Amino acid sequence: MKHQTLDPIIGLISDLNPHPDEALDPQRVAIASATLERVLRSNARDAARPLATAAMFDRACDIPEGLVGLITAIPVTDTVKEVAGGQVVTTLDRSVLVSVQTPQSFVYDVIVRAHLNAARDGYTGTDDSALVERDGGLVGVVEGSRENIKVTYPADLRVAEAVLRGRAGK
Repeated sequence: MKHQTLDPIIGLISDLNPHPDEALDPQRVAIASATLERVLRSNARDAARPLATAAMFDRACDIPEGLVGLITAIPVTDTVKEVAGGQVVTTLDRSVLVSVQTPQSFVYDVIVRAHLNAARDGYTGTDDSALVERDGGLVGVVEGSRENIKVTYPADLRVAEAVLRGRAGK
């Protein structure tokens, strides 16, 4: 759902029962409930990824039927190894790995429940998707951007500045 406003919700509430003196039409209630479920989304992003674009938000917010969330991600290009005790355990198959980014979007009640369950259990995930996955939610993946870097170290600020200059055509 692109560029959401409250208009769809207000319209649904108004349309739900245009005649308050009559009983609610069950079919109208079912349609309104299904539509509200698609309208109410929670979008997660963090300050560490300030270069997310509007197009990324649009892709992440269009959650298809059968999924409860979408994450943005890019394919891993580095070789990734599992290490224990200072020794390589195995080399992971990068063809099935992605580097996850924000924005991430979820059906509102699903992400709230996932956070509550994680807090109750003392579980700390590395992102919102991990919490939803832990609760059994199906999360899809959409295209992220190599420019959507995570700003963690001072050198990352210089890269972010270069990206912004490039976007501005300078």
